[in-house]
Amino acid sequence: MVRQKIRDKTFWILSMILVPFIAPIVYIYRRKNLLHLADNKFKNARLIK
Repeated sequence: MVRQKIRDKTFWILSMILVPFIAPIVYIYRRKNLLHLADNKFKNARLIK
């Protein structure tokens, strides 16, 4: 299993380099859309009980 040839080595190497730098940029861009999750009705329902 360990000795199997890794396919698309270039893709995996580029992914390991690029994804850690792209993820924070995507998070900052999408953050305003994620903020509403803090006020969802499931959390509020749990606080009422």
